Amino acid sequence: MTNKIAIGKIDFEILARYAQKPDLDEPGETLFWNDPYIAQQMLKAHIDPNTDAASRKPETIERSVDWMVNQLNLNRGSRFLDLGCGPGLYTIRLARRGLAVTGMDFSSNSLEYARLQ
Repeated sequence: MTNKIAIGKIDFEILARYAQKPDLDEPGETLFWNDPYIAQQMLKAHIDPNTDAASRKPETIERSVDWMVNQLNLNRGSRFLDLGCGPGLYTIRLARRGLAVTGMDFSSNSLEYARLQ
């Protein structure tokens, strides 16, 4: 798709293309999640223990992990896939309980944080 900007004119053809739902196999915009400023702000919001804005507070995460372990009958060695793991707030807690956890996320900044934890 070529982009053209016309000052003072609106290209409705381009607007209509942007408004269409992409095909399921069409690659999305990955630069958003890895933009240095956005990635830094997102990570900051996720790891802030005083707010439920991006992630949950630590005590809420602990209760959620307890619930998952009990409801899914997870035991030491159970495998768990955390899609959209962000900075690994759940992934880390599950791994500390002995689960074999794989976390996946679009944000390389958040994944790096999770690895360091």
